Amino acid sequence: MFRWVRDRWEALLGSGVMPTATRLPPHPANVPGPFYVEDGCCISCGVWEDVAPDLLAWLEDDDVPHCYVQRQPETDEEFERMMEAMRVGEVDCIRVHACKPDWIERLRKEGLDDQIDPESGPLPRHS
Repeated sequence: MFRWVRDRWEALLGSGVMPTATRLPPHPANVPGPFYVEDGCCISCGVWEDVAPDLLAWLEDDDVPHCYVQRQPETDEEFERMMEAMRVGEVDCIRVHACKPDWIERLRKEGLDDQIDPESGPLPRHS
């Protein structure tokens, strides 16, 4: 395993999933909308490539590639693929903030509660 992947994994997760209070802001490359990838969270696992290659993409401008949301899901079929990308990710970097209520309910039924931001408050952004 690449050392930078191991270092990121240890720094981000330590003994488990990061608590909500320490969540990272969205990566600046994400397109506007409810789904986003946290900045600095991606460990370049690429597991989403098989399920949502049209919704997520690689940003390879630095030494370490980083995934981001390149297009928001618009249909139920696209949402299903984004939800699958959230489910298969090795870390919970793909998150959602205030999307359609029926989509939120489906995410909860799939056990993805930890990747749903609280409905109150603005979406965190880079300063």
